[in-house]
Amino acid sequence: MRNIKININVSFTETDEAVSEENCVNRIDDGSFSVILDSKHEFDIDGLESAMLLANYPAIRDAISKHLEKTSKKKPLNNSDRPIKTTL
Repeated sequence: MRNIKININVSFTETDEAVSEENCVNRIDDGSFSVILDSKHEFDIDGLESAMLLANYPAIRDAISKHLEKTSKKKPLNNSDRPIKTTL
């Protein structure tokens, strides 16, 4: 069985696009997600963190869903190949 690599890319860019509605995440055509904050939050650590967590949740759920869908189409594992249940 091969290992699984998880990649995450986060970026901040200036934009002239309208500010996102409160608790609203935008899905982009390339499959990514974004939140557009008012410029007054540029140095607001808590606001930036909250917005990142808000945008990350649907991105994580989408990535897990796609991974599981793809994985479920693979050849089933033998009982001896099944991973041992652990907690992180």
